[in-house]
Amino acid sequence: MTKACFPDNNRVTAPQRLRYADCGEIENPGVTLLLARVRTVFGAFFIALVSAVFAVSFAAIVYTGELAQYLDRGIGLTLLGSFVIA
Repeated sequence: MTKACFPDNNRVTAPQRLRYADCGEIENPGVTLLLARVRTVFGAFFIALVSAVFAVSFAAIVYTGELAQYLDRGIGLTLLGSFVIA
């Protein structure tokens, strides 16, 4: 017969979760939450950086030839458009 990890799954408090850590529960949920937030912030920063690079490269491709004099405006408007959409 398997051992039940929690006596009543509907009413388990944080100290009980720590007491039954050998059943697969996280021993220190505060550290795990902090790591999750750091990963989320890093992921958001990375996505924003890649999006900005794509926007600038798209503007550089579009504003060539006769439109090259408007490249600075094109980059600004493309970044603004990317920000509004996000």
